[in-house]
Amino acid sequence: MLLFIVGFFYTRSHYIDIFNSCNIAVDKDFLDGNRKTIIEAISRIKDQDKEGYKDVCKYVNLVSENFCPIYHTYGGALQYNNQPGCYIKGSRIIYINPSKEDTDDIIDQRAEAIINYANLSKNYWLGSD
Repeated sequence: MLLFIVGFFYTRSHYIDIFNSCNIAVDKDFLDGNRKTIIEAISRIKDQDKEGYKDVCKYVNLVSENFCPIYHTYGGALQYNNQPGCYIKGSRIIYINPSKEDTDDIIDQRAEAIINYANLSKNYWLGSD
């Protein structure tokens, strides 16, 4: 019973794809967030961009739905213009600005941001930063 309870909460806070060895923690903002849209965005990446999905799974460990802590990072934060979040340089962490919206537009926007920030992480870890 304990294993079931732990498994239930673990799967509610992670994107898990066993067949592709993909396990990404998804941290939501409790007041203004919507974890479901982040998980849906990762699922869309899987369906629409196989190479991008591989990079997301390999170079991202956490997608945190919080505002980017630009002044709190040791390596600095990298942002794209008009993107809702940032990548923390030297980590495998992506920040996505909180949103309660549950629309296709917000899911697409989050998918694009996740792919862009996964590329920044990939570039850092491959040394082409």
